[in-house]
Amino acid sequence: MKNDAPLTEDLKLVLLPAGSSCDFNKKFPDPKSPMERFLGEETWAVDIFKVECIDFDGNPVTRYIFNNSSIGLISLANEKYNTVSGLSKLIKQISVDAAAITAGVKALLVYENITGDMKIDEEETRDVELCNLTVFKTPYFGGGMYYGVDVAQDDGELTLALIEATSRWNVLSMIPALYTGTVFKREAARHRQCRSFEIRTRQQVFVETDGENIGCPPAQYSILPQALKIVL
Repeated sequence: MKNDAPLTEDLKLVLLPAGSSCDFNKKFPDPKSPMERFLGEETWAVDIFKVECIDFDGNPVTRYIFNNSSIGLISLANEKYNTVSGLSKLIKQISVDAAAITAGVKALLVYENITGDMKIDEEETRDVELCNLTVFKTPYFGGGMYYGVDVAQDDGELTLALIEATSRWNVLSMIPALYTGTVFKREAARHRQCRSFEIRTRQQVFVETDGENIGCPPAQYSILPQALKIVL
């Protein structure tokens, strides 16, 4: 990507699902075999989105995102998930879900709520307190977790999931709801559609994008409608 567009208009990305969990692939019905994808001509123009924030050296950084991006408890858990050792590493090798839950519990013991200002499209809110926020085009994450929201891949909209500041016990009790897709039935959780989102906070919290922690807020998100052609 360059200047919010593919380097060439002829670019087609063939998706070959792999790894312990391919959340992006879960969104599409009737997946084809790898060979069928290599030989396929039919493409789907899908939305992607980008975030602009500050890297760990204080420099501006931009990332283009397929699936989702989180700030708060989930990004802290992601840091612990990606830096496991000893028993936690063994757990990760045996079960992705168990490792994700273990990392989440570790993060839960030390996290602090985010306090800052946010802007959803043109609507500004000051002094919000959040446990976590996620901007996404893919409602699946963390191996087997699911936000339970139907997301169109080419509608030019982002989905914003907000978990308000609450007790550690209340957050812990939400974990099963993340596996059943019912988290937004909880009082502290809500979601909405938008085309852009900004958050500013003085706290040192991670900005996570598709499993990689890239920096810290302030962070600005924007949608790139049907920006990339993929072969499924």
